[in-house]
Amino acid sequence: MGTREGKLVVAARAAEEASTSELIAYYKSRLEGFEVERAELLTRIEKCAVQGGELHVLEWENRKRAEEVQALQKALSDAHNFLFDERQRLLALQAENDELRLQEIQDRKNIQQLLALQQGAPAGLGPPGRHGGPPGSIPGPNMDHLLLQIESLHAQLNETKQLASERVAALLEDRRIREQEEEAHRRALAQQLDTATERLQRMEEQLRQTTKDYILARRERQAAEERALDSQAVLAGERLAFMEQGAELRKRAAAELGATKQEAETKLDDVSTNLRQQLKGKEEELINLSSVHNTMCVQYDRRVAELELKAARLGEANKQLELRRHLDCEGWTADVTALRRTLTAVDRKLHEMRLVER
Repeated sequence: MGTREGKLVVAARAAEEASTSELIAYYKSRLEGFEVERAELLTRIEKCAVQGGELHVLEWENRKRAEEVQALQKALSDAHNFLFDERQRLLALQAENDELRLQEIQDRKNIQQLLALQQGAPAGLGPPGRHGGPPGSIPGPNMDHLLLQIESLHAQLNETKQLASERVAALLEDRRIREQEEEAHRRALAQQLDTATERLQRMEEQLRQTTKDYILARRERQAAEERALDSQAVLAGERLAFMEQGAELRKRAAAELGATKQEAETKLDDVSTNLRQQLKGKEEELINLSSVHNTMCVQYDRRVAELELKAARLGEANKQLELRRHLDCEGWTADVTALRRTLTAVDRKLHEMRLVER
């Protein structure tokens, strides 16, 4: 009997360990799912970081190229200004050269006239002045010199006008290019601002969605943990109740078995007492009827045989009662074992139904 109860306790513990192992496996699977989801989120964040790094590199290269273009444009403008300044100095040198040439021509003519006067030309025969001056006087600038000077000034004026117009056109072109570059730069900045704003909004939306999903997943995980704890508490309570019920059934079966055994022993004692009393009465009758023993021997032998048969039947009945008690005990034990198996099956079924509902 004690061995059977030990087996039942071992079976109950095995069922409890099986239920606990199933819960542990379930939590491990949930934890692995959370780890996989976390790895996917980290991979997405790393992809976003890589794209952001590439975008920063491209923006830096674009900014560097724009700075190089601006530096080249500034160098080109400086080169244009330097070229116009050099042309201006060239025109000034050309004008000074023309003046020096005209002065040289005029000086040569004056020298020739002075040489002619020094040779003693007769009065009235010398070359008259170009402007009707008195003969023999130092000549002033003649008309050819003035015409050459005027032509030189006209040429200088035309070149200066051409240089000024070219410089103004170059300045206007430079201004137009700078305005176009400024407009393109402004559009690029506006486009970058719009792109950055859109990307910021998209990232904020993704962040809000990710935060929302994380909060929802966290709430679901907490709710699942609470439900699992509640289910575990309920299962533990049911298990304790079933164990208490099994213990009560075992106690009841043991009490009934003891009562049955006591009743059988009482009946056996009564039968034995009756048999002893009958045997004692028969012995007294045998002592009292010793005189008629020989004549009644056959009857007494038959009576003894009957009594022995009856005793054998009573012994058989006692054995049957003992066998019945033993079978009743085995039946109670089998019923308790079947009940525990049923309870274990119901517990597993409830656990599977809860897992399916989740």
